[in-house]
Amino acid sequence: MYRLFFQSEGVIADLILPMFAVYFLFIYFPIFALSVFSLIAAVAAIALTVAKLADRKLTYLMLYKIAAFAATIPIIGYGGSLLIGEEFAMIWIWASFIYLVAVLIRVIFHYPKARKK
Repeated sequence: MYRLFFQSEGVIADLILPMFAVYFLFIYFPIFALSVFSLIAAVAAIALTVAKLADRKLTYLMLYKIAAFAATIPIIGYGGSLLIGEEFAMIWIWASFIYLVAVLIRVIFHYPKARKK
């Protein structure tokens, strides 16, 4: 089957790369980006709940930005860990989750408490 794919000639062979580009840009990338942004939004919402319970002066937008910046290295590392293997990628996901939670908890308790009026 692969031999047939690589030995294609004519119009079909010329459409392989453009079809891959269309698939990547309009299907794979938006789904991946939406999943990453929604996970960061969920983490920021949980962090906002913790910040409100700890009576800290933080907004959702601040926590979203902090979560996005803190998740940059884990996301890049996840891409690299997929090249090694899926088992290592699962370990990387849990290590990244622990790292993200630790960073957010540290940031939440770094900010001062809200002033009472």
